[in-house]
Amino acid sequence: MSDKNRKEKHHNTPVHRVLKWIIELPDKISFQMFLASGLVCVSLGFIVFTSSMTRYFMNKPIRGIYEISGYCLFIMTFLAIPFLLKTDKHVSIEAIKEMFSPRVQKYLDIFNMAVCFPLGLLIFVYSSVMTYDLYKSGLILFDTIEPPRYIFMFFVMLCFLIFALIALKKLITAIKEIRNLDGDSSTAGRNQTT
Repeated sequence: MSDKNRKEKHHNTPVHRVLKWIIELPDKISFQMFLASGLVCVSLGFIVFTSSMTRYFMNKPIRGIYEISGYCLFIMTFLAIPFLLKTDKHVSIEAIKEMFSPRVQKYLDIFNMAVCFPLGLLIFVYSSVMTYDLYKSGLILFDTIEPPRYIFMFFVMLCFLIFALIALKKLITAIKEIRNLDGDSSTAGRNQTT
């Protein structure tokens, strides 16, 4: 049996398929969260449009539209954060990064994800504790609409769990890529000396 067949057989085991599914799960969830964020955005547009029409033509605006808008913007923002990290659309240092060689760029990627992962994990833990405390206390927001506060902290908690997992995955990928760069440069150095 050739090495290629052995590797293919090894990668088709049930354990390998489950591990692959687990590794790809944050990416899939982040995409679903991004779609949900888009749905909230479209719904918010419809609600604001409807409220404007009812206010100007019937003199009866939708009650609580300002609170709904604020809540929707909060939810949209946090639902989109993990997908933005996954697709490299988050805030980064691209202008500075492009001035350096590919090797230094990979080290900057490693540094960036080494900061993002623990920060995302820390915010996840903090927001989890806060969500639980708010749930136990039963606090509500005192506006026209009175939703429980823990509902909004749940979005923060969910976002930063997925954010931290994607940051960890990107950190591991960046470390692998820098190792490949090191391997390529040492092979090139050996070829030049012979």
